[in-house]
Amino acid sequence: MNRKEHKSIIPFVIMIECWLTWICSSIPTVAEKIIYYRNYLFVVGVIGACMLIIIFKDKLKNRSNETWILLIIAAGVLLRGLYIISAPYDISKHDLGGFALSEDREIAGGHLGYMSYLYQYKHLPDFDPRTFWTFYNPPGFHLLGAIWYGINRFIGLSHDTCVENLQILTLAFSSGIVYLAYRIITEFFRKNKVTVLLVAFLSFFPFFTIMGAMLNNDCLAIFCSMLAILYTIRWYRKPSAKNILVIAVSMGYGMFTKLSVGLLAFPIGFAFISQLLIKKKEWKTILGQFLLFGVICVPLGLFNPIRNAILYKVPIAYVPQAGGEQNFGYQPIWSRIGIPNLHQINYSFIQFDPEKETNMWVQLIRTGLFDEIQPPECTDLIHPIALLLFWLGLLLGVITIIMAIRSLIDCKKRGILPLFFTILFGTLFISYIRFCINYPAICTMNFRYIVTIILLPSLVWTEYLNRTGRKGWGGKVLNAMIICFIGMSIVINGVFILWGPNGY
Repeated sequence: MNRKEHKSIIPFVIMIECWLTWICSSIPTVAEKIIYYRNYLFVVGVIGACMLIIIFKDKLKNRSNETWILLIIAAGVLLRGLYIISAPYDISKHDLGGFALSEDREIAGGHLGYMSYLYQYKHLPDFDPRTFWTFYNPPGFHLLGAIWYGINRFIGLSHDTCVENLQILTLAFSSGIVYLAYRIITEFFRKNKVTVLLVAFLSFFPFFTIMGAMLNNDCLAIFCSMLAILYTIRWYRKPSAKNILVIAVSMGYGMFTKLSVGLLAFPIGFAFISQLLIKKKEWKTILGQFLLFGVICVPLGLFNPIRNAILYKVPIAYVPQAGGEQNFGYQPIWSRIGIPNLHQINYSFIQFDPEKETNMWVQLIRTGLFDEIQPPECTDLIHPIALLLFWLGLLLGVITIIMAIRSLIDCKKRGILPLFFTILFGTLFISYIRFCINYPAICTMNFRYIVTIILLPSLVWTEYLNRTGRKGWGGKVLNAMIICFIGMSIVINGVFILWGPNGY
């Protein structure tokens, strides 16, 4: 399978899965049967897959790495698709709100409320957006949600079905994030068994399964960020109007979805300036491309905050202060940014305890694996596996930072792009630390605010395994840890699918 065929198949796999999910959720009797029999479907599917692997193991050995990558990505999409069929649209509690739809044109808060407002009134809020919760956010995702809801209503589907179908958007974007992360990896490394391993790590990463069902603006913002990063790499290697156009649109619409995407300005700006200094003879062409970028990205990305600042005196970077029972601002700063205590790592799923959940690094790993899920009693047997996965995640996190520091020391020998990623990851970490300190609440220490950081382990692990091989002791240990992580992630994904409706 060549590169062109591979790239053309992946979007079709995602679109077919979205279409099947939509059809199933549009026919109540079919949806009910799928949900009722999901336990049996999952078990039979796993057993069937294992039997097929055993029967055709000789033939599978001869398959190309690219074929394996395609199959793994498709399997991840199918898992996420099965999860959103199993889980109701309101499974996520991240400022979800309700989709208000009535003759009185009621206005409700939350992300769903924002969508319903755009659907009913067909214009941006004509009042101070701080009046209703989440309306201060840029409307990029909510606008797409309102349009998609309208399309579903236009073809005659019920209100409940249309709201359920909103998860198809996040399914597509979460699957797109995995695919774009894979494309970024292959910009630097050849497609080999290491790439297959890292694609499996990304495809079955539990957070992406959960993200596929979260109806908020995070998923689209991260998708736009990944797309901008990928095309910045491509533009740096081959400056062209096409590449910079994609960067401008993806970054601009990303900021139109969530303003924090603007943090990409630091690494992308570094790449732009570096290329200008390197290719001094082509400075006119490059400056012309910079102008194209600015004309598209700046108005699109800053339109909403500037509009709100002019009309309603809303600060450009306005974020509401989190408080209530989750606030732990009284805790010493070292407990937030320092080495965690043992009582902070002796459980896996979030407990919303401000006396314990104050360490941003522990919470970053915990929410990166399980978000804010709290499994029901029927899944008590899964807690040991989840705790092992959490501990393994912490260990891999420490190893990743050590490996990243080593790569940073050697980056001068490898050109500008490693510095680009150093600035990218440094910006993300500094922003995350600043956000957690300024807004000391459990809900602010969430992986969803820094998902792009998943590129850090993906790149440093791939670089290390390609450089040292998997035969040395270091390679063997890292390889075994990643395989264990993938295996336990698949088990956790199964739990999310089987008990999705009770996951929060």
